Amino acid sequence: MRDKTFFSEENLKSRIMSAEEALNILERLSKLSDDEFLNNDIYIFAAKGAFLTYIQAILDMANYIIAAKELGIPSSYGNILEILGDHGIIPNKWRKKLEKVIGIRDNILHSKEKISAKSILDLVREKTSFFKELLDLIRKELLSVI
Repeated sequence: MRDKTFFSEENLKSRIMSAEEALNILERLSKLSDDEFLNNDIYIFAAKGAFLTYIQAILDMANYIIAAKELGIPSSYGNILEILGDHGIIPNKWRKKLEKVIGIRDNILHSKEKISAKSILDLVREKTSFFKELLDLIRKELLSVI
């Protein structure tokens, strides 16, 4: 059964906006020079925060899609995107990228291992176009079920 507060149309559209705002921040940060980014703790912290906001919004929307389409019950955050892949909603070619992104999320949140500022900058630069594609796909799928 879906939670009306968590899954309200307003809340889901708010998650789209959060992901868009976070992606905008990541794009802006990706344009900084290495020195400018790496020598500014605020930029590093902002990149981590924007990344976490983006990925959490994606996971929340993906979880809603799974519930709305009755595709199963995810056992973990990684499993959310796996279920969407198994049902052809997310391309299988994205699986490795998504596993890496979820792993980075977990490391940032749970400090399993320290992620260097350079790794954060590389993530932002390498994955921004992928993040756009993923958000577009999730947004389209989400709007088709709300």
